[in-house]
Amino acid sequence: MLSFASDFERMGSAIEQRFRRCAPWWRPHLEATATFVSHNVPESSSVAVLGAGLTARPQCWSILITDTEYYFYHSDDSEWRVESALCGDAKEVYRTLRGERTRDRWLWHVAPQFVESDDEGEIHLVEASAAI
Repeated sequence: MLSFASDFERMGSAIEQRFRRCAPWWRPHLEATATFVSHNVPESSSVAVLGAGLTARPQCWSILITDTEYYFYHSDDSEWRVESALCGDAKEVYRTLRGERTRDRWLWHVAPQFVESDDEGEIHLVEASAAI
């Protein structure tokens, strides 16, 4: 268990460091997330943020915000490599949940080329949905 806790702390530290490097590119994603949540959660409710997890409780507000595709690019190439962010059961659960909901989507410039890596940049397609 101790190993898991230290791994989690290390991940948190790495995310904080990446945020400091990439804050200007992350700002639109964080603003879009906050706007979506504020428009889809009643004022008296609370929100639980689950890193890579998913919870489903009947008869309560549920919001799903997840990366659905990864785009990798090189500044000297007009073609991007695209990978699905969801696989297996997660992909099926997402397809089921996104049907009858309020929806939004945006691009998150996670790792700009030459800021995080000279080799390539990374952008994620983020999709959000909310329902009662």
